[in-house]
Amino acid sequence: MDRPRGLGRLLVPIAALLFAATTVVKIGDADIFSHVAAGRWMLAHGQIPHTDPFSYASAGPWKYTEALAQVLFALVERAGGFAGVVWFNSALLLGLALIVGASCRARPSAVAVVICWLGAASYMALEPKPQTFSYLCFALLLWLLRAGHVQVVPVLFLAWGYLHRGGTLGLMVLLGSAALALVFERRHALLLVTLASALALALNPGGWFYFRSTFDVASRASFHAHIAEWQPLTWTGLVRDHATFVPLLACALFERVRTRQKPDFELVALALGLVAAMTGARLVPFAAIAAAPPAARGLDALVARLQVRPALMHAALATLALGSLASSALRVAPAFWGPGIIDTLVPVHLASVIRDVPARGHVFHSFDFGGYFLYALDRKVLIDGRNDTVYDDRFFLEVLRADTDPAQFAALDRKYHFDVAAVRWNAPNEPSLLARDPAWALLTWDDRGAVYVRRAAVDASYLSQHAYRELRVDDAFARAATPGPNDAVFLAELARNTREAPHSARAWLLATLAYRTRGMRSEYLATRARLVDQVNDRALTLPMP
Repeated sequence: MDRPRGLGRLLVPIAALLFAATTVVKIGDADIFSHVAAGRWMLAHGQIPHTDPFSYASAGPWKYTEALAQVLFALVERAGGFAGVVWFNSALLLGLALIVGASCRARPSAVAVVICWLGAASYMALEPKPQTFSYLCFALLLWLLRAGHVQVVPVLFLAWGYLHRGGTLGLMVLLGSAALALVFERRHALLLVTLASALALALNPGGWFYFRSTFDVASRASFHAHIAEWQPLTWTGLVRDHATFVPLLACALFERVRTRQKPDFELVALALGLVAAMTGARLVPFAAIAAAPPAARGLDALVARLQVRPALMHAALATLALGSLASSALRVAPAFWGPGIIDTLVPVHLASVIRDVPARGHVFHSFDFGGYFLYALDRKVLIDGRNDTVYDDRFFLEVLRADTDPAQFAALDRKYHFDVAAVRWNAPNEPSLLARDPAWALLTWDDRGAVYVRRAAVDASYLSQHAYRELRVDDAFARAATPGPNDAVFLAELARNTREAPHSARAWLLATLAYRTRGMRSEYLATRARLVDQVNDRALTLPMP
């Protein structure tokens, strides 16, 4: 293959930069907050925690923690806030793209397309989390095997064990590759490297749990049923969220058939990556990383067969690359671009209200809120995204049911004695926990959920100042559409709700609907304008009164 000249030398780094740039998106997933909190704890105490300091309901030890990744995220957050965390994650992904590019022995134009396909196929699983380190380590492992630097591999696995649990997949690739080398080439060196790597990985903070938990998480029925990113990859999900993985895989398979390669580490990595992706959509990046190098060679061979003029070929491939990334990146709402936190998806407002509640009893909260509450509150949480490393499966399902099942909530209440409750809210027609319970008072309500306080846990003056009297989660839309008793108080509380939760599209929708049905034209026009801004910025689909 000829050495690239001029602009050709820049195609791969440009593609890598574009890939990384599309990941500069505000944080909307709660998991990273608990990782930062864990890193802060380790920096403060100078040790890796083996018992859980963050939950009042955890049943036993903290079985495994991504200590090195969490400390790194905490240091970045300390220096640059969560904007810095977003930039750091994108820098890691830039490194991933460059490593993959270095592994692709093909023309730069083909490599650039494959990097963009990799980015688009993996886009839904690239938010800031320790798993980013596993993607990076996986790509680095394949590069080391391809370059023949196997003596460095055990060092990689030593670090990997402290970064994320994905090291088990890397070890399986190494073991399969060592077996193939032994069978087809009678070489034992890679087997020794595999044994050394397994020992290095076993030094992780969780010991043997590290290895078996990988298979447990991937096969856990409750995760598949209730956590979207752990649901098995379906054809619908593939087309909707990972469409460019199809040409990536097709080109990779074409390359192997075209060259009739004997089984090697590349085939092992691709096969295991596919199995992982079929287990949970969150693992698609592993399959995409494994497919990228053979896909680049396959695409290069396909383009060569077309015998198209070089300028036209480069233009077509550049368009293909940019279109691949744009197809994923344009799905992000305008308000979500850039570094920072998505206040409308992360329960920032709910946490700010809970922080000021004088009742110091336990907080009940929906599962989705635990990660941010763990980071933002000076209280212990009920549950968060650490799942199998801290909480057992039975408890995980109990908390999920308590969100909508009053009997399950009451059972947990008897055990833990809640004074505050932060309940997830999804849609107007869904029943809302505690909305009609006279023992609880509504303190705030935004697009993520509602916060209640137990009336007996605070004094009357606090309730008169902070609790809503007429606004209720379960019937607010019906009352907004039809004037009724205490209407003046209800309207005043709708206005108060828009002030307290100014980023809540639901709050503006309710006020707009109420003002329209009551003929309050000036108020209606003002709130409708704010509602339109929310809808446009966040690309929402809402009925416009």
